[in-house]
Amino acid sequence: MKLAIGPVVSNGLEFYETPRAHTRWLFSEVDIRGTVLDPCAGSGAIKAAAPVTSDRAWIESDIDVRWQHSMRADATDPVFWREIDGRIDWTVTNTPFTRLIEIASHAIRASRVGVALYARVSINEPLETGQRRTWMHWHPPKGLMFLPRFAYQRSPKTGVYTTDSATACWLVWKRVDPRPQFILYAPERVIVEARDEREIYRARMDDLMGYHGNELERRAQAIAASASRVKPRSRK
Repeated sequence: MKLAIGPVVSNGLEFYETPRAHTRWLFSEVDIRGTVLDPCAGSGAIKAAAPVTSDRAWIESDIDVRWQHSMRADATDPVFWREIDGRIDWTVTNTPFTRLIEIASHAIRASRVGVALYARVSINEPLETGQRRTWMHWHPPKGLMFLPRFAYQRSPKTGVYTTDSATACWLVWKRVDPRPQFILYAPERVIVEARDEREIYRARMDDLMGYHGNELERRAQAIAASASRVKPRSRK
């Protein structure tokens, strides 16, 4: 039986799989080695897209019981981070957007070398209230890597794959790095690779969601599934 996996599903958890071209670009620009933690691993897409090298070992975890990883923990739980502290060099992950700052704060403290988080670019916007008012001011990333906009999901209204309202970026923090802050924009190859892999990505998402048949039937199934889902729980 297929699991109902999607941006918001029956258990209230989010799932946006990281495009593999986006991950490959991160690893081509940032030297990430040692023990790497992905605390919101989901389907394991980040590890799957990262180059395999002898100087990198992964620890994957997720709170969602649908995914089978070596650890199962809530990435917002301080106890989890106390237990993992001292064991990891890097944290590389795609967190639930509304819990990014909470998870990033733990990751920055616990990671010996650095942190790379995949996020909507709007995380960089200071808000009038809440954590985003000054958090980025006090925790400026070492690097920003801006990505092309991507359609992660089918629209709940039309069933058509639709891009988010904002593009995504990689936020990179490093404990010790004498170089100045850097800003990178996705080169042509990243845009082309993401486009070339788009249909494979969509086929995988549809299969995970249990959408079958022709395109019109899949659209109808996406609309029906969205109508039956509950609102996300407070952890999102």
